[in-house]
Amino acid sequence: MIFAIHCMDKADCADVRASAQSDHAHYMRKHASRIVFGGPLLDKDGVTRIGVLMVVDCGDTSELEQFLQNEPYHLAGLFAQVTISGFSLVMHSLASFHPSTHGSKYAG
Repeated sequence: MIFAIHCMDKADCADVRASAQSDHAHYMRKHASRIVFGGPLLDKDGVTRIGVLMVVDCGDTSELEQFLQNEPYHLAGLFAQVTISGFSLVMHSLASFHPSTHGSKYAG
């Protein structure tokens, strides 16, 4: 089943995010086969990271919970709020989407 995981950072936790970012990136690469898409949520300035959106394919909710419980940002206590919803991938033109060609300041 595909799940959307919407995570909002706690206020004033840029240092927590920075210290866990390398481990988070490694964890995402390790689990790349289950990541449908994802990336940081940005503040209105288009630069400041304020959360994470991950859309993942997990067999069931217990597999999803295990994935999230071991995720480095979660382990570091970065998130103030985590919302999980089932997700139905209807439009999937992300393969041709590149942020730099769509006006985003974030391209990675």
